[in-house]
Amino acid sequence: MEKWCDYGISNASKENGEITEVYVHKDMGDYFQPIGVMTEKQVIALIDKGFSFITILWGYPKWWQGAEVSVINGQSRRYLRTDKDETEKDNLLNLPLILI
Repeated sequence: MEKWCDYGISNASKENGEITEVYVHKDMGDYFQPIGVMTEKQVIALIDKGFSFITILWGYPKWWQGAEVSVINGQSRRYLRTDKDETEKDNLLNLPLILI
């Protein structure tokens, strides 16, 4: 299988409607290797360094490719986004919650 990205995000943790953490997997080509929980700031820093992220959804027996994750500069802070509309907020809302 061809790599889709550098990292996939499968789950998200939200506080007051904003993403705080995401569960990250490294795209190994033939499979996604679980890395673990990263903060939103850690993911933004990796995107700033040129690493690519997408959302991934588990659909037994394999992962399904979601949307490209990017960063948007809001008035008060930076956000993770999967589209580039005019809304200034996190929008990884369709991902399952991180359950720890």
